[in-house]
Amino acid sequence: MFIAPFTLEDLDELPELEPADYDIMMARLRWHMSTPYATVIKSVFGEALTSALAMAVWHNGSGWIGDRLMMPRFQGPELEGQLLDALMQELHTNHCTTVTALVEEASMPVFTSRGFEPEAVYLCYAGGQSEAPTLDEVELFEPHHSMGVLHLDRSASGEDRRVLISEHFYASRIYVEKGRVRGNYMPLLGEGLLLADRADVGEELLRWHLPHVQEIWIPDTNAVAKEFLELRGYTVHDRRDRMRHGAKLPWRPEFNYGWISERLG
Repeated sequence: MFIAPFTLEDLDELPELEPADYDIMMARLRWHMSTPYATVIKSVFGEALTSALAMAVWHNGSGWIGDRLMMPRFQGPELEGQLLDALMQELHTNHCTTVTALVEEASMPVFTSRGFEPEAVYLCYAGGQSEAPTLDEVELFEPHHSMGVLHLDRSASGEDRRVLISEHFYASRIYVEKGRVRGNYMPLLGEGLLLADRADVGEELLRWHLPHVQEIWIPDTNAVAKEFLELRGYTVHDRRDRMRHGAKLPWRPEFNYGWISERLG
């Protein structure tokens, strides 16, 4: 097997990889291939057969490992390790000193063997009863809010994600108090990004978001979000380990009331 870039022509081979969410995966691949800060690679068996693909995204100095999709007959730690090595090389080429991934339990040995360390847990909550928003402070984003939104995002994530975040200003709703952005809700960014620097703000953004989704992922250390969800009948259905390679990021999990996705944190 050898590793090569994934191209538009390779989209015809996607059904052979048997993705469970074919249409969503197609859109995700097209986004990665058309975005200058993202990459898609493939593993080729023999002369032409695409046996696997993998994705990654980088910001200014930090990167995220995304999907690793493998044909069932090739699936295993050896192939996943090859994909991970290739993505790490790509991210280091793009000056990422920290690489993070949200990892299922079965894949943790592959990441651990390459120097990744577990640093947090994300929990998936589902099955509860949502409720209507209650406050008036949540409003549509306007251009003069951009610096406040970017400051909050950097405080929460510990990353410089300004390119990604600015692409979604247009669909953002924000919580403003005396001219200060205290919360940001981006419903169209991945599965929906919810950030807040205060508990009541985060709870209000959850009221905006929960009626539109079946599940939500939050850091295990966000005690406020966990209590809010559990009081409304939500229970834990899944988990991912957040693993890191390289320098620690100064992220604030207590500011995170809903991840973007397991590909973007």
